Parts: sequence; structure tokens; C-alpha cells
Amino acid sequence: RMESLISEVPASGTTTTPSWVVTGCS
Repeated sequence: RMESLISEVPASGTTTTPSWVVTGCS
């Protein structure tokens, strides 16, 4: 699943923790 999230991660949210991370962790 990590790879799927990384695929959707925006370039501007790679360094910081984007909202998708929270959704994935949830």
C-alpha cells in the first residue's frame, strides 16, 4: 500500500506530511 500512496503523493508534499498520509495511516 505504501507504494500506492507514494504514487499519489504530490511533488510539493514529498518533504512534508501531506493529508494523504493521514488517510493512509487511518
